[in-house]
Amino acid sequence: MKKISKLYFFCVYAVLVSGFPQSARAQEMVSDPNAIRNFVRQVYFEGVPFDQVNSISANAAIPVLLPMLNDLAEEEFYSNIVVTLGMLGDDRAVDPMINFITQKEGSREVSNSKSIAKSSAVMSLGYIVNKTGNAKALDFLREGVDPEVWTRRKLTWVSKHVPTAKERDNQMAVMSMLGLGISGHKDAKKILLDLKTPAPRSRFSVIRSEIQGFEGVVDDALKAHDEISRNGIRKYYEKVQPDKKPVSRDKETLVPEERLKQDEKGQVLKKSQAGEIIRESREGEVLKNPQDGEILKKPQDGEVLDMEKIIEKNN
Repeated sequence: MKKISKLYFFCVYAVLVSGFPQSARAQEMVSDPNAIRNFVRQVYFEGVPFDQVNSISANAAIPVLLPMLNDLAEEEFYSNIVVTLGMLGDDRAVDPMINFITQKEGSREVSNSKSIAKSSAVMSLGYIVNKTGNAKALDFLREGVDPEVWTRRKLTWVSKHVPTAKERDNQMAVMSMLGLGISGHKDAKKILLDLKTPAPRSRFSVIRSEIQGFEGVVDDALKAHDEISRNGIRKYYEKVQPDKKPVSRDKETLVPEERLKQDEKGQVLKKSQAGEIIRESREGEVLKNPQDGEILKKPQDGEVLDMEKIIEKNN
């Protein structure tokens, strides 16, 4: 059961935690297919940014993102794709997302990336319910709070995070509860309250005993629901999430000044500091050891650091 808890917290971190940079680049992504693809291919240590997604036209994004969700080459980015589709809040994404969640897999064990994406997709249906009140998505989440429903849905996969069918079904039930919380829908609250105080010998009372950390999950979902229904989902995210920017993964998105010179003998990556965000390194990219007394100042808005000059100067 411990692995269920780990995946639960990972998925909540990946889906709920979002930064809010409102940049010129975000505005450019309204209709450019390449920019939309690049957006979901970023590494968001603080989660997919809600405000940036809401600057993208659903009409432009959905024809781009749905094929990516069926492309094995994009598997690493499936979580970003399903969260973005959910945040767009368009009914056209409901059927493809449900199909992605329930589709039969070619192998018994799927990658952790796909496992997390499937869990994230369940919760992300809540965004669509919040925006459109989609009845199919709401029913899918309502039924999904019961692990036995996931058994009847005949999922065929497990993963290293959820190595048994029971753990997988419990995990999907947890994400359904959180999706109801994100929805802010009035009918969702009734389900969550019934889960919190189930009638004796009811199915909900059985679920309560089967899922580790059940009370905390329901409390989290109810808290999110109350805040979202009262103040709106945008205000909710502005309150609970910090302002962070994405870290690029695509070589093409790097400006020349960001590309570091080839490594030299003895160069190593310095230890990261609290609050410092470093993008994933590529072959040949290394940083020198920091010197005594050396202080890296925080870059200013619009400032581009010439890393080659900085490194050469300090060598």
